[in-house]
Amino acid sequence: MTALRLQNAGLADGRTVDVLLRGTRIEAVETAGQFAMSAADNAYDVRGQLLTPGLTDPHLHPDKAFGLEEDDGSAVSLVEAIRRVRAQKPHQTATMIEARTIRLVDWCLQFGATRARVHAEVDPLLGLRSVEGVLAARDAVAHRFHLEVVAFPQEGIIDEPGTLALLEQAMRLGCDVVGAISYQDADTRAHLESAARLARQFDAPLDIHADFGMPVERSALALIADVSDAFGLTGRITLGHCTTLALMDDEQLERTLARLVETAMKVVCLPRTDLYLDGRVAPLDRLWSAGVPAFVGTNN
Repeated sequence: MTALRLQNAGLADGRTVDVLLRGTRIEAVETAGQFAMSAADNAYDVRGQLLTPGLTDPHLHPDKAFGLEEDDGSAVSLVEAIRRVRAQKPHQTATMIEARTIRLVDWCLQFGATRARVHAEVDPLLGLRSVEGVLAARDAVAHRFHLEVVAFPQEGIIDEPGTLALLEQAMRLGCDVVGAISYQDADTRAHLESAARLARQFDAPLDIHADFGMPVERSALALIADVSDAFGLTGRITLGHCTTLALMDDEQLERTLARLVETAMKVVCLPRTDLYLDGRVAPLDRLWSAGVPAFVGTNN
């Protein structure tokens, strides 16, 4: 079996190494220059560049990806972005979304990502077409990429009758995570409790788009923590966006971060979207220093 040797690769601990790959396995890692080179080996000089395990993108929307190619330009506000996406939904097919998802996976691989959590939208406009397309893509790329699929109610749950039943069907089809969006329904508590109940029913994690494009006084983070306690979801909730954290005074921020720690929540910051549409991003440094696991995702 032909081997591949990566020469002079930099590791996160500061070492420079040669890595011997054979087939699909890492066979050996040694100090640079220590391997005996056989005539059958192929070598690639990394020249000190960082070598890491495959990266994970924790927040992507494959059914929105590359959407500007079908539109006439960038949205200038969150409301406009949501309106444009909604207008495209009746024209989306499962086959189109499968192809779009596979294209997104190829894009991720170019940047070193080998895993992603992706949101497949579920609502009466789309039905289960997005879920079906993304799940088909998950199967098609399973040999080279790991997709974790969120059944995501972008249009709301309470204000869009029929969505809750579709979410349950999506979970039965094979979605991995229940999604929620705290700012989409007028009755935020009812929305969150519906999603939390479904997560408990399927023993699944809950991923919530939270506190995006709103004033700090409308923050739902404390309510989400209460719902987590009520439904026994400690350690099973991930929050996306959370841009109100950038608006809180120190006292409120410390109080909110303490609740996130108590309920073992994780936060995914999405600077490409959050800075563009909301003008702010959750403070990663404060999240980390408080002990909240916080990450950066691509979003759209």
